[in-house]
Amino acid sequence: MRVADVLQDKNDQPLITVRAAESLRDAIGKLDHERIGATLVVNDAGNLVGMLSERDLIGVLAEYGERALKANVGALMTRRVYACRPDDALADAMAWMVRYRVRHLPVVEDGRVRGLLSIGDAVKHLGKPTDVDPMVLEDAGIRVGAG
Repeated sequence: MRVADVLQDKNDQPLITVRAAESLRDAIGKLDHERIGATLVVNDAGNLVGMLSERDLIGVLAEYGERALKANVGALMTRRVYACRPDDALADAMAWMVRYRVRHLPVVEDGRVRGLLSIGDAVKHLGKPTDVDPMVLEDAGIRVGAG
C-alpha cells in the first residue's frame, strides 16, 4: 500500500493549515475546532514553513505559560519538518515516523503539499499485520502477536 492510497481515502477531508503570522491562541482554537492534533504551518504564499503539534503546544506552554498564547505560531512551531511522497510505501512512512519520533508527515509532491499522513491514518489502513514489518509496529507502540 502506498501513501497515495491513504490520501485518496481522506480526499473528502480538507487540509487544515495555520499561518505563521497567526497567534498561538487562534491556532489552538483551530486545532480544537477541527479536533486534530497537528497542523501544517504555511507562510502568506501558502508554502510549508513548519508544523504545529500538541507536543509543541505542551512545550511552549510549559516554558512560557499564558504569554505564549499571544506569540505568533511562526516563533513557536517546529521548523524541521520530515515529509514523505505519495508514491512512498506506507510501511516506509510508518518507519520514518518511528525513526524521527513524529506522528504526522506532510505528503509533498513537486514541492507542493498534497496532504498530511498521521500515524492513526497509517494504522487504520493496514491491510493485515503481515503487510508491515513487525518491528515497525512494535516501535510505534502497537502490540504484535498473541498474548
